[in-house]
Parts: sequence; C-alpha cells; structure tokens
Amino acid sequence: MAHLRAGDVVKDGPDSTTRVIVNQHRAVELSSTLLTLEWAGGALSLTPDHVLEIDGKMAAAREAVVGSKLGDAEVVRVSRSTGKIINPLTA
Repeated sequence: MAHLRAGDVVKDGPDSTTRVIVNQHRAVELSSTLLTLEWAGGALSLTPDHVLEIDGKMAAAREAVVGSKLGDAEVVRVSRSTGKIINPLTA
C-alpha cells in the first residue's frame, strides 16, 4: 500500500471503489504492533487501536477474539506481529 497516492482509486467494498485523499506515513519508516484477524475467506492486518465493526459495534481491533463477527465472517484466529504501518485515507 506504500505506492498509493492521492487520487488513486481503490476498492472499498465488494462492488465499489473510492479515491485516496492522502497516504499517511508513506514516506516515513514507522513500525508498530499489528494484529492479524483471520476468517475463512481471508485476513486483515491492522494496528490494535484501529477501529472497525466487531460483533455489530464499533471497537478497537484489540477487542476481537476467536468467534468475533466481522460482518458475516467469524474470526478463526488472532495473531500478533510487528510491521510497517501505512494509512491511506479515502473519500
């Protein structure tokens, strides 16, 4: 995602797209703790403070546990790692 720039078009859903406004941290080497939430159809890596819908409520990613629901998907594994962070903001 480090290659994303303002104006680029990205997917924001199964059948929709949006434009990148700015890509924060792209030019800076920042590392952070990351969580990877895995479900039958895929996985998502994000910072523990990243907010997303868990079990129908907005919550920090660190609150996700095995069995949590991300929409219709059920979390089957939560793991920790360290990695670079990138934050593309979209319209």
